[in-house]
Parts: sequence; structure tokens; C-alpha cells
Amino acid sequence: MDDQGQNVHLEGPARRVVSIIPSMTELVVALDAREALVARTRYDRDPSLAYLPSLGGTIRPNLEAIADLHPDLVIAWSDEEHSPLSRRLRDMGIPVYHASVQRIEDIHRHAQRLGHLLGRDAEATGFLSDLEARLTAVRETPHPGTPPTVLYIVWHDPPQTAGPGTFLDEIIEIAGGRNVFHDARSSWPQISMEEIVRRDPDVVVAATRHDGEPDDGGWLRRPGWQELTAVQGGRTLAVNADLFNRPGPGVAEAAEILHQYLAGVTEARAGGSELDEANRTEPGTVP
Repeated sequence: MDDQGQNVHLEGPARRVVSIIPSMTELVVALDAREALVARTRYDRDPSLAYLPSLGGTIRPNLEAIADLHPDLVIAWSDEEHSPLSRRLRDMGIPVYHASVQRIEDIHRHAQRLGHLLGRDAEATGFLSDLEARLTAVRETPHPGTPPTVLYIVWHDPPQTAGPGTFLDEIIEIAGGRNVFHDARSSWPQISMEEIVRRDPDVVVAATRHDGEPDDGGWLRRPGWQELTAVQGGRTLAVNADLFNRPGPGVAEAAEILHQYLAGVTEARAGGSELDEANRTEPGTVP
């Protein structure tokens, strides 16, 4: 059963798979079923998949191109926006597996289900065992002192961050930090510069551009950003959006990278540059 409550029935393990969700494409690869993929989207930038035909974007992929590939399984988004595509695929007799991916527990669920649909149950078990072991190792390696507050910037113009109920919120906590917008009213809120300055996070983590071009961080030199203690102290970390912004197999590596960076921050504070917590403004509710 998929995330729309639909039963997905296959005569045998899927051998021709189209995934229009980049994180699920990466999961198929992690389950050692790369050879089953018969297409990619423009956001699947793994060099080993470059030979596959591109279906374009993930919002409105080329339906005719999908049908011409004769897939025996399509992995599609579970939201209402993509329902017309799913209905047309099912009308053509093509099985569709709908996936909603927001939290780390969702990765576990889809690994088990897709492992079964792909005939990779053993690989799914091994993958999940390794994933949980790596996340547990990070979680159980504490930092000294108070967990630093972290602002994760999904995009900077206008500023957008990760709120509660997201895998990034979980990654920050696992890595030993505290999401400064954990109390936001939505999962992916746009936030004002004034509220960012008021909360004044200890660390700013920013995803690089999705188109693969480098982000030089020039926006951090703009008014507002320069007022942040983290920016003034050089506590900013640029991360790969393809790794950090996807709830897929890369979450363990993302947690390890962030944990290592926060370890340096907390060690520096413990060494004599501890921030004056008495002067901190307690986070309120995001407007």
C-alpha cells in the first residue's frame, strides 16, 4: 500500500522503473536496483544516471515520454497537484506508487515498500540497518555545553527555512543543534529578516543553489545578515542542496557533516568564547 492508500500489485519485481521524486530515485540506487531505472529528471544529477533519458522537471514530467518507456512501476508524488498525472498513468495500465517524504521515518517506510516491489527486501534491510547505525552514532556523540541554535536557509531571497515536522529539523537535532525555527507554524516557512535578527542564531547553514552553480554567499553581506552574531563570527556553513535538501539516503551523511561542524563551534565556545546566553532573546512564534 502506498501513501495514498492505494494497493500496488505487480506480477513480479519491477524491472522498468520511472521515479519522478529525486530522493526516491536515490533510494532505488541505494537498494542496488540502479539497472531498473529507465529514465531520470533534470534534478537527478548522479553522474551514473546521466545516460538515462530525461523527462524534464518533477512537477510536470513528459507523460508521453513516460508511456513510451513502458515502465512496470512509476514512483510519483502523493500530493493533490500530481493526481492528474497519476490518474492518467493508471488509466494506461501503468502501476503507480505514491510517496510522501517529509521525515526520516518516511525513508524507512519507503525503503521497506520499494525493497519489496523491486525484489530487494534483503538490500532494504541492510540499507536501513546501516542508516540507523550511522544516525545513532551521530546522536550518541554529544557536544560540550549548550546545543547551538541553527538557522537552516533553504533559500535566501526571500528567506525560507525548515520548520517542525521536517527531516532537516530532525537532522539538526541529531547533529547536536537546536533548530531556531523549531516552533514555526508550518514545515517550510518564509521568514522575515527582522525575525531572523531577533532570534540571532549561533550558526547559519545555507544550501547551495539547486542548479549546480556555486553560491558565493554574497547575500550574507547584505543588510540584516551582517547583524547576525553567526555571520560576524564566521559561523556559517555552505552545504550541498542535493545532499541536504532531500529526504533520502543522504540524510546520514548530512547529519555527520553538520555534527562535525557543530562540534567545532561548541568546542570553541567551551574553550573560552562561550556566547552570553543571559543576553539571548527566547525564540517566540514565527509570525
